[in-house]
Amino acid sequence: MVAFCELCQSCLSDVDPEIQEQAFVLLSDLLLIFSPQMTVGGRDFLRPLVFLPEATLQSELASFLMDHVFIEPGELGRGHSQEDHLQIEQLHQRRRLLAGFCKLLLYGVLEMDAASDVFKHYNKFYNDYGDIIKETLTRARQIDRSHCSRILLLSLKQLYTELLQEQGPQDLNELPAFIEMRDLARRFALSFGPQQLQNRDLIVMLHKEGIKFSLSELPPAGSSGQPPNLAFLELLSEFSPRLFHQDKKLLLSYLEKCLQRISQAPGHPWGPVTTYRHSLSPVENTAEASPQGYPHSKKRRIEGSSRRHREDTSSSQEESLPLNSIPPTPTLTSTAVKSRQPPGGLEEIEEEEGSESKFTQGQPLSDTQKSSFSSPQHFHTPLNPSGPGLGNRLTRLSLMEEDEEELEIQNESGEEWQDPDKHSSPSEPGLDLLDSTELNVEDF
Repeated sequence: MVAFCELCQSCLSDVDPEIQEQAFVLLSDLLLIFSPQMTVGGRDFLRPLVFLPEATLQSELASFLMDHVFIEPGELGRGHSQEDHLQIEQLHQRRRLLAGFCKLLLYGVLEMDAASDVFKHYNKFYNDYGDIIKETLTRARQIDRSHCSRILLLSLKQLYTELLQEQGPQDLNELPAFIEMRDLARRFALSFGPQQLQNRDLIVMLHKEGIKFSLSELPPAGSSGQPPNLAFLELLSEFSPRLFHQDKKLLLSYLEKCLQRISQAPGHPWGPVTTYRHSLSPVENTAEASPQGYPHSKKRRIEGSSRRHREDTSSSQEESLPLNSIPPTPTLTSTAVKSRQPPGGLEEIEEEEGSESKFTQGQPLSDTQKSSFSSPQHFHTPLNPSGPGLGNRLTRLSLMEEDEEELEIQNESGEEWQDPDKHSSPSEPGLDLLDSTELNVEDF
């Protein structure tokens, strides 16, 4: 088996691309069969058969992936010509190669740091391989959340270093490639999900490591120029909305301490430093979070006498309107009929109107407020269909139902991050985007 692996490794550098791809597929399948997973389930007697590739083979597999998978595809026509069908088949083959490499990462055959070669193409090749890379990222986070966060940072470092070597440090943040890196950093930040409390330490660690990297290389002695890696702070600013307010203060003080050992012209702060400071300022903290990412609910308390007077006034105005007249546009005060409220229900009215005032101001709802909106007693319509103000009440009812549906959609989109145990582990059965048979690709 070792001799066969060496033969396939030599074929990775063959002049024929088909032979190279065949050798890559054989190596991926063979290494997966003899991976450490074969001892799972009490089969320790198979441990002598476990085979792990050497560093040179791992490097060649990663290089093959860069040369044969992450390449710019040609423009597709309408899909009817023979050339279009050929390009589609080639895309399926590249997806199969990428899936094989990702399985080697997740099953412990390759070093997990090699996943940076895949993650750094997440945004650029999102249409072709986005589902495979997202699945790999999700499972890597389930295996080790801290290590996965460091790999994301490593991906950004590699892309930044490559761009710095090609273009130089001057006006680096204005290049289209740097703008693509900011989009990638934003996509990485969104991959952490809405669980701020669960990811708090990871995000703070990512910021500190990023600050160290941006100031790792100092400008020449006596020069007022900025460090070559300083523009990396702009990439870090994409992760700032995931921070808590107190963590932003700590990172600001940490940044100031690191900047003290660098000489810069007074009165002329560097652009990346200004951008990063602004992202950590309290002004940017518009959605400062409770542990679930929602703002704390606040209830207004108004005097009972003035509340009763306002209700009587509104009910008398409704009764004075003729049936055939067009009522004036009402304010969104309540969807319930105020005149039907029992005299002793002042506390319920206060809670309803407090939550509705938050709805009119466009603020997110807390869990208790969402339950009050979803209860059938809240949406109470008049029994008389020809009564005054019916059209206005129905309009207000539809507006609140639409907003409730939007909140439900947002909650459903965040459920995959609520409970990490709901995701299947690499060894569990089920839909597997990394399985070539589920990518509609024929096996060799």
